[in-house]
Amino acid sequence: MHILIIGASGFIGTHITHHLLAQQHKITICVRDIRKGKQLYPQQSVIACDFLNDTDPTIWEPRLKSIDVVINCVGILETTPSAMQAIHVRTPCALFQACSNQSIKLIHISALGADQTAPTDYATSKFHAESTLMKMDFNWCILRPSLVYCYGSYGGTSLIRALASLPFFIPVVGSGKQPFSPIHMQDLCEVVRTVVESNRGFQQTLNVVGPEAIPYEHILIKYRQWLGFRRAKIIHVPTALMKKFTFFMQALFPELPVNNTALEMLDYGNQASSVHCAQVTGIHPKKMDERLLLEPSHVQDRWHAKLYFLGPLLKITLAMVWIFSGVLPLITSAKEATLSILNSIPLTSAFSIEIFYFSCALDILLGLALFSKKHIKLTLLLQAGMILSYTAFITCLAPQYWLDPFGCVLKNLPIFISTLISLTLQDQR
Repeated sequence: MHILIIGASGFIGTHITHHLLAQQHKITICVRDIRKGKQLYPQQSVIACDFLNDTDPTIWEPRLKSIDVVINCVGILETTPSAMQAIHVRTPCALFQACSNQSIKLIHISALGADQTAPTDYATSKFHAESTLMKMDFNWCILRPSLVYCYGSYGGTSLIRALASLPFFIPVVGSGKQPFSPIHMQDLCEVVRTVVESNRGFQQTLNVVGPEAIPYEHILIKYRQWLGFRRAKIIHVPTALMKKFTFFMQALFPELPVNNTALEMLDYGNQASSVHCAQVTGIHPKKMDERLLLEPSHVQDRWHAKLYFLGPLLKITLAMVWIFSGVLPLITSAKEATLSILNSIPLTSAFSIEIFYFSCALDILLGLALFSKKHIKLTLLLQAGMILSYTAFITCLAPQYWLDPFGCVLKNLPIFISTLISLTLQDQR
């Protein structure tokens, strides 16, 4: 069977793709970044799509030639309202219409909690796409998974692991009794495979959930036990206080991995019965304790959990180092010290004042650039290059500054290594 998987580079999409490849299906990958898609799937056909702009069915129709089933795994938790509407509503509806026009089967991965009355753009936009699809007369199936967990993690499960791994205490938003029906990725993939191969589930909406409702607080505890950390005290943080803190921190540091969308969805709940899906597909998901027992954690899991918050904090710290290294010489006596260094170097003495102001401005710009969500890797590479260039320049022309008691050159070494670590941590998938 020839299957087009859209969003195959995402967390859920990657697992579904590999699961179906293992079943010997022919897969065409449809992703935004073709280069990344070809790196992930070098032996598969890879085509490009853009969920921000592909809002016309005629754009999708050529991509559907020779396709038997389309699986849409695209979703984003938080972005601008217009982008959310494009990614979750306008482009999926164009895809739905193209599939309907050509009578191609469609599996649409939505989310449990997609509802018109939900408190977030994420959930309501998912609902509007579902509503449009359910009015169409062709073979479609909507899958609404709860919290999806597996050996790896991304998004919500990564955040849960990180919270569970904090030293001494585990912060829990609100009462901690918010119910979840977590589903293991293997069970979700089996549901998808069954719908694809058996034609069961079409013209239906299936809640793909685990067999038990687990309070949010207990999920954190289970993950802490799975990671092998000692018991920690549970500290309940009022939801209203957490929302204010999150809003403040997101305004200052948008890279921190906590947002109000996740908090709103947490309070809204994420629980449903697994009975109907099991009756339709014959798939009976295992309990969370059983799944975790089958997949022991390793040191890499503990690293990831601990680095989840440290990564953004490291980037913020590097940004502050660059900004202050540019600002402080302009407003303190460090200006004279810096100029004296430049004047002592024959090649720079004639242009010392120009070099001074240029280097200060460049430091500030490179620091501010880290607060942007765009071109972070390029910024970190430029910073690493600047550190190496500066260090080599001083070493060749004024090596005596390696012996400076304040370590003005020696400090470049840990900053350079920290920059490389931050660069590595930018790969989130």
